[in-house]
Amino acid sequence: MHGFYNIYSPLLHQPKEGEFFYTMRLLEHVFGEQLNLGLDYGQLLIEQPIQILPILCLFFKEQSTSKTTLLKWFKIVLDNKHELIDQRQLP
Repeated sequence: MHGFYNIYSPLLHQPKEGEFFYTMRLLEHVFGEQLNLGLDYGQLLIEQPIQILPILCLFFKEQSTSKTTLLKWFKIVLDNKHELIDQRQLP
């Protein structure tokens, strides 16, 4: 392997119907007016994991906008198959 490859493996758990109050509050806070795009993106990550998707980049000038919290949540939901890149670590 001379490049970078995504390796797919199924989720360890199955999504189920039910209330997700705290998750919805987090998504509303992060995505604001773009909530539907955020919901669509998350649904595709779970239901169509091998579909090619754009890279999700969240940029806010201010601090405490829950970007890191959202990415940590994605890592939990996706069984640690989601990468967190902090822009401060980029060259």
